[in-house]
Amino acid sequence: MSGELKCLLALERRGALSEDELFLLQRLEAGDRGEAELLAMVESLFGEEVWVRRNVWLDRQVECDLLVVTRARVLNLNAKFYQGDFRYVDGKAFFNQSELRSNPVLAFQRSMDRLRELARRCGLEDVPIDGRLVFLNPDYSVSVDGSNVWPCVGRADVLKMLQDLRAEAGGSRLGTGYNSGSRRTGTPRGLDINWVASRLMTLESESKYWAAPLNLSHLQKIYRGLLCPSCGNRHLSVSQRVVECACGHYRISKEQAVWEAVQEFAMLLHDQPVLRTSELEWYLGGEVRRGFILNILKENFEMTRLGRFTVFQNPFYREPRENCVQRLIDREDYIKRNSTIQNMNRITGANKYNKQTKRK
Repeated sequence: MSGELKCLLALERRGALSEDELFLLQRLEAGDRGEAELLAMVESLFGEEVWVRRNVWLDRQVECDLLVVTRARVLNLNAKFYQGDFRYVDGKAFFNQSELRSNPVLAFQRSMDRLRELARRCGLEDVPIDGRLVFLNPDYSVSVDGSNVWPCVGRADVLKMLQDLRAEAGGSRLGTGYNSGSRRTGTPRGLDINWVASRLMTLESESKYWAAPLNLSHLQKIYRGLLCPSCGNRHLSVSQRVVECACGHYRISKEQAVWEAVQEFAMLLHDQPVLRTSELEWYLGGEVRRGFILNILKENFEMTRLGRFTVFQNPFYREPRENCVQRLIDREDYIKRNSTIQNMNRITGANKYNKQTKRK
């Protein structure tokens, strides 16, 4: 699952997404289902006869939904899971009769050109590099004319495609040229799968894209506190040791529940290099004492000093794609301001309780 999808799911559980972001989430979830289904088919048919990886980025240039190395070739399988009819005619792509601004077929062709160039760069110029666009949508039609360079495979033909690739790999015999000199791209039985995969992985990189940064509109809408992952309940029973939901499907140690929430918030703050205890206390809605959060941070994150305060390195930090200084300032100010209000309400409530107790 991509970082973008993880962030959107976390925000969706906490009710912080706009309509456009909800639509993006639906698209990404559909794509994730398609990739998972295709991976399961490859693994069930090939077993250990191939090397396969999902969601691979190479040199921040090429994204491979499934990167497969057989004894015959390297395959880039791009999974599509459209919730509608798809047509590709004369170089143009249409979704439900409307032309797509982003043409997936042409984008895949450009991606394959870059993949072949990267393969040459890492010493795999003699290895066949191939690709397929795989449409897995079950209830909608796919129509592709012959103007595309790379094969497009519909759901009904996916199994036949994989069987053909397996038969090709099983009968593969490469010439002695593959063993010449110090280059071990192949063996008498075909490609040296592990060696070819290791060369490709020298190009592995982080994703070129990451989730959109947390902004003020998210902060203003977000549900704070501990959530039940089963039913989404925001009103959990939090005792000294255990967190429990009334639905009966969620009962976990308090330490584990807080640790999962800390990781979630750190991921959402992926454009921020450090974490502050006050931010996490705000995110948890004041349900957990700062000292409890601090102990968890000390056990799991690297500490550093920022002036008079101790902060913690964010392991999910990614270099922002744009100047984010003002956004970080606005976000920090918003959390600080609302944390102050939260603390004042807590103190006021405690004072009222003490006064009532004295009267009694």
